[in-house]
This record gives sequence, structure tokens and C-alpha cells, in this order.
Amino acid sequence: MNTLEFIKVDAFEDEQNLIKKFEKETDTKLQPMQDARILISLIAYYGSLLKAQINDACNLNIVENSRAPILDFLGKFKNCPRNTKQKGEDDLLIKLNTTFSYDLTINKGFQVKSNDGLYIFETKNDLIIKAGETQGIVRIESQETTAEVNKYKAGEVNTVISSSFSFIDSVSNINGINGGSDDEGDENYIKRILLAPEGFSVAGPELAYIYFALSAHPSIVDVSVDVPNEDATAEINGTKSILTENQADNELFSTEINYQTGEMEIDLKQQISTGSKIKIKIPHPYEIDIYTLTDDGEAGDTVLKAVENKLQDVRPLCDYVVPKSAIVQNFTISGTVYIRKNADKEVIEKEVNDVLKFFLASVKSKLNKSIVKHTDIISPVCRIENVYDFKLTEPATNLPPLKNTYYRGILGNIQFERVNYD
Repeated sequence: MNTLEFIKVDAFEDEQNLIKKFEKETDTKLQPMQDARILISLIAYYGSLLKAQINDACNLNIVENSRAPILDFLGKFKNCPRNTKQKGEDDLLIKLNTTFSYDLTINKGFQVKSNDGLYIFETKNDLIIKAGETQGIVRIESQETTAEVNKYKAGEVNTVISSSFSFIDSVSNINGINGGSDDEGDENYIKRILLAPEGFSVAGPELAYIYFALSAHPSIVDVSVDVPNEDATAEINGTKSILTENQADNELFSTEINYQTGEMEIDLKQQISTGSKIKIKIPHPYEIDIYTLTDDGEAGDTVLKAVENKLQDVRPLCDYVVPKSAIVQNFTISGTVYIRKNADKEVIEKEVNDVLKFFLASVKSKLNKSIVKHTDIISPVCRIENVYDFKLTEPATNLPPLKNTYYRGILGNIQFERVNYD
């Protein structure tokens, strides 16, 4: 939303009005370098600054134009507090260099650190390794609440801090740290405040599910809701049928299903022997898939668990809610940038890279987004000074919006050629 101008700000007009008022009241003609004329210019300047500050203060009371800390007060009016920063988590594999004749307990708070030594992680629970066993898995979390810890991939948290655990051979995180986040940014917080009325009751409508899912974790930047359309299946001794339009027929059996009651009828066309295997799959009639996109891209298990916990308290009882990570679709930007013959190539290269990286960051934060080659990629580059044209080789076509999917792009081979078009 564009900011509103509650008070017109025009320093030149204010200055001219003050000059006319002064000359009328004093019956004199001001000259540009007179003290009174300079003083009027200063008054008009500071008056315009004050008007701008008044406009800004008024705009802060409009959610779309607000920012912290005023935005936080607006959120409280709708019972929508800002999501606060979270610790990163993962599973830690602990291997012993010996066995014990008794159950070994490694107490909660056991500390390990990242391979670069910058961050410390602690176990969230006691780990009990049974007698005779040499390894166990326990949940760990970072001491600091920050998104920075998400950079540690599997195996990069691998150092025991205390030297008193001589019986431990090695430690290693299994999946990669995920779920660490900073405080929710103003842009995402504004989106949630505008959706807050959807959360005044339980989930159920699509926007209500989106609001509650966005509120589950500060790293979530977008959510889409999907109801999968999956048919039931019936299989006997390897002969499988998909119940399209609620029924199916093959040489061994025919079958029909009532999705409302969950009942399936199977009519055998021939006798089956004892021990035959019958496999029936009936999809849940009210499954709701919640696709979650985070500022890092795909959602890890920590974020998905937070979404699940949040929605369990507000979902309609008949809804079967399944949190899922957003689907990723990779693409590459490659091509040739044609620049003016005498232009500074290094400067233009930096500007082009900055423009394209900004675009890649923006497209990564939205689900179900399309990419139009000319509007989204070519035009911003061509607006750079001394750039004549940008011929794309990748992507070869426009990228359509894909359901529950976000585009993750990388910069490929960007070449620069000089042209003389003067």
C-alpha cells in the first residue's frame, strides 16, 4: 500500500507563502540575501521536515504502512503478537567406544559444538543407551536463538565440549540444523495481521489455515493449502485396481466404495486360495495438506512439527491435517548482457549480479508464483545504465505457477559483450 499524505509537504510553496506574508505585514520587499529572507527559508525547511514526520506518524497507524514498534501494538489489537526468534534443532547421534553392563544415562544439557566452534548445542532430554549397545540418538537445540545456526548441515555439529566423556567415540548431527530463526520481520508480520480476523474462530477455511500456519514459526514466509484428490485402491494377490469414480473392475474382482461411510464392497469373480493377500487403501476423506515455505526454502522437521502442534488445537475435528514442506523447482539464469562499448564492465557486472540476486531472493519467498522472462528478468537488467540488451538462454521459456511449489534459482553463465549502437 502506498503511504498516504495527510498533510501536503511542499517546502518551496511554504517558503513563498511566508515571504508574501512577511512582505505584506511589513510593507517591504525582501531580497534573496537579507537575514529575514534566509530565516524564512530555514523556517520553511524545518516546517517541511515536521510535516513529513507527522505524515509518517499517521501512516504508522495503518497496518500496511507500519513498522516496529508501532506495528506490534497494532498486532496486539487483533490478538496477533509478533513471532519471536527460535532455537535451531536436530537429532544427534552419539557413538561410544566401549560397551557397558548397565544402562548408560547421558543427562539433559550435554553440550556439543559446531565444527567451526561458533555455536553450542545442548541435548533437550536425557539419553539412555541400553546395556551392551554402543550408540543412541537424542534431540539437541542451539543455545542461541538465531537463524544463523541453520547453516550447519548433517555432520557439522560434531565436537564434544567436555573432556570428561572419554567413553564417547564420536557425535554427529543427523539431518542438518533447522528451525532456528530471528524475530519475525515486518513484512511477514503485516501479512499475518491482515489475516488475523481469519483466526478469530477455528481453522477450516483456507485463509484460516494459512493464518494459523504462518503463526506457527517465525521462519515461515508463505503457506498454501491443498486438498489431495487421491482415489482408493484395492489389490488382491498383486492384481490392483484404482477406484476411479468410486468403482473399479478387473478379471479377478469388481469393487465399489462409499467415501462418506468409508465402506468398500468387493465382489470376487473367482475363488481365491487361503493365504491370499488383500490390500485396501482408502484415503482420508478430509485430508488437508499444509505446504510450508521458510526463509531457507524447504521446511525442516522442527518447523513442520510446530505447524502440526499449532493446527491440532484449532482444526475442525474431522480434518486430517498433514504439514508438508513446499515443493522446490530449480532453474538457472544464463545469457548474454550487451553493454555500451565504452562502459565500465566491472561496474555493470556488479549491478547486473545485484539485480538478479535480488530477483532470485524475491521469487524464492512465494509459493505458486510464475516467472515471466521479459518482465521479471530481462527488463530490470536493461534498466541499468549503459546496458543495451539482455538475451536469455536460460530459462528458455516463461515458468508457469506450479501448485504448492516455489522456484529456487541460481546464476549460471552470464556473459558480457560490448556493442557500438551510438
